[in-house]
Amino acid sequence: MKTNDAFKLIEFIRESKIGDIFLISFIVLPVFLFAWFKFFNEFCPIPEKWTMWSIISLIIVYAGSIFLVKRHQYKKNKFKKAAIIIKTYIESRNWTKMSFERIKSDINEEYTEKFVREIMKEFPHEFSSVNLKKLKEKKLKEKKKKAENKNGLKIIDKEEKEED
Repeated sequence: MKTNDAFKLIEFIRESKIGDIFLISFIVLPVFLFAWFKFFNEFCPIPEKWTMWSIISLIIVYAGSIFLVKRHQYKKNKFKKAAIIIKTYIESRNWTKMSFERIKSDINEEYTEKFVREIMKEFPHEFSSVNLKKLKEKKLKEKKKKAENKNGLKIIDKEEKEED
C-alpha cells in the first residue's frame, strides 16, 4: 500500500458517518483480521491456544484506530464551527478585533481563551492574536473600570494574507 493510498483511506474514514463505518466493518473486518492473522502466522507462528487472544487484540487495534480518527475529526469540526461563528459575529458588527473576554460573554460561555487560542492555531490564515488598546478615559469613567490592555483575536483580511 502506498502512502497516498493510506492517506486517502484515513480521509475517507474521517468523512464517513459512524453508521457507514459499522456497515463497512462487517465487510472489511473479516478481511482485515484474516490478512493480519496470515501475516503474523507467516513470520512468527501463533500457538492454537493464543489464536483467540490474537483475534481479540486485532479487533481492539482496529476499533481503537477508527475511534482515534473519528475523535480527531470531531475536534477539528468543533474548531471549524466555532471559527465560523466567531468570524461571522465579528464581521456582522463590522469589527475586525474582539477580546477573549467578550467572545466568551457575547458569543458562547464555552469559548475560553484557551479554546479560542486553539482555534487560532488551527486556522492561522484566518485569525491572529492582538493586544487591544486601553479604553479612552471617558468610557472608563462611564464603565467604572481601570485601564487595561486586553488580549484578543483579530480577523486577518485578504490584503494581509496577500502580504504574507
